[in-house]
Amino acid sequence: MIDRHPPLHSSGTTATTPSSAPTSGVTRSELQRHPSPAKGWLTVQTVVEIPQHKESGRHSHPGVEIGYIVRGDVLMEFDDGPAQRLRTGDPFFIPSA
Repeated sequence: MIDRHPPLHSSGTTATTPSSAPTSGVTRSELQRHPSPAKGWLTVQTVVEIPQHKESGRHSHPGVEIGYIVRGDVLMEFDDGPAQRLRTGDPFFIPSA
């Protein structure tokens, strides 16, 4: 998945999620980070792993998000449109919020 967003400012804190929570076990691993051709933005590539019967949780990105499903099925839900069922190998595009 490629996630484009403005520069991040880290607070240095981490949160733990109870194992019973819907997002428990979700991991995000940053693969690379580079300045974007768009001034003031970064291009960040990550791998997100979502265990079976879990979810990434409601969230948004200030920039464009593109990616594809490496393995498995996922139901992607949106506030302003119908849900999309994505399967292994399917690409996705989420425009700026």
